Amino acid sequence: MKHYFTLLALLFISCSSLAQRKQCVFAEALGASTTFGVSYDTRFNSHTNWGGRVGVAYTNSHSDDFFQNSTGHTTGWTLPVAVNYLFGRKDHHVELGLGVSFGQYTYKNKEGKYTVERDRSGTFGFFDIGYRCQSENGITVRAGLNPGFKFDDDHGVDRDAVIYPYVSIGYSF
Repeated sequence: MKHYFTLLALLFISCSSLAQRKQCVFAEALGASTTFGVSYDTRFNSHTNWGGRVGVAYTNSHSDDFFQNSTGHTTGWTLPVAVNYLFGRKDHHVELGLGVSFGQYTYKNKEGKYTVERDRSGTFGFFDIGYRCQSENGITVRAGLNPGFKFDDDHGVDRDAVIYPYVSIGYSF
C-alpha cells in the first residue's frame, strides 16, 4: 500500500512540471483531509482550467466511523488525490473536483478492562464543491463542501456517506 501511495505522488508531481501555470500549496481543515492536511495543486498546463491535487493528511476522531461518539478513538494518515476544474476568471473561481482518499488508520477501543487496538484501512471517494480565491502569486483561500462516500471494504474503517465542510489557506506560485 505504501508503494502505491509513493507511485501516485511521484506520477502526479512528474506530470506537473514547473511550467508557467497556476500552482499552489495549501493547508486544509476538514474536507478530504478529514481533520488536517497539506496539498499541492496545479493546473495541467498554462491554458486550461483543469488541474489536480495530491496531499497528505492526519485524521483524529473519537469513534470508528469519524462521526458518532463512542468509546473508541481513530487516528491515521490519508493520501487525498483529486482532479478539479476551476470556473471563473482572474482570481475568483468556483471549484468542482472529484477524488479518492486512501488511508491507514489505528482504531483503539476499550473492551472491559482492556484497550484493543486494530489497524484498519479505508478508501473514500469525495467531491469538492466550493469557492477558491487564487492569485498568480500570493495567498490562496478555499472554502466549500466536500460530499464523501466509502467504497465497499469489509476490513476498513466504517464511514457512511457524509458532507464535510472544508476551509484552506495556502500560497500560489
